[in-house]
Amino acid sequence: MAWDSIERRRSGEHGVPLPKVYTGLDKPRKSTTMNGMLLDPETGFFTMPTLTEFIQYEIDGSAQTLRNELHVTPLCLAAVDVGQPPDVAEVRQKFWEAVHGAVRQVTRTSDRVAREGDQHIMLLRRSMAASLREHFAPRLTETINSACADFGVVTVSLGIASLVEHVAKSPGHLVRMAQRALEESRTTGVPVVYDFRTMLVT
Repeated sequence: MAWDSIERRRSGEHGVPLPKVYTGLDKPRKSTTMNGMLLDPETGFFTMPTLTEFIQYEIDGSAQTLRNELHVTPLCLAAVDVGQPPDVAEVRQKFWEAVHGAVRQVTRTSDRVAREGDQHIMLLRRSMAASLREHFAPRLTETINSACADFGVVTVSLGIASLVEHVAKSPGHLVRMAQRALEESRTTGVPVVYDFRTMLVT
């Protein structure tokens, strides 16, 4: 496969337990209904329960297209963390409005973007994970830094989990692996990809 030589990771590198970062698959945030979709009222992004429905839909193959059948375009989930500068507490709402506006600038209409907690954004898209890491991540970082220039220096970490339908276990599986990649990204300072060969079932 095209991404094989780029994203192959040794499964032995990941012997540590999965982080318990996201455990709220059945605990939706306060949300509102708009056009039949559950949205976060503060950001307008989807809530995590809604995003998990999109993931399950993809895993079940309900959104399979001829292009996907021919090329097996991976389903990628990117977990994005933006480090808030310590001196923006009093203008926190304006800061996050700038972050969310920057995210909207670089996402596609077909992307599914959700808010997870106070600092995390989850992005679901069909794409090569290498493209997300090498092209999307730098563009996202640059756009967020530009939008938040008045607030100080921010850090953007990106963890990407890549799955195809026949090996995807569950929405929670994909979310946990994206969060695990994000934890490594925070440590290394660069976007991290976990492809389907290193996905643990637990």
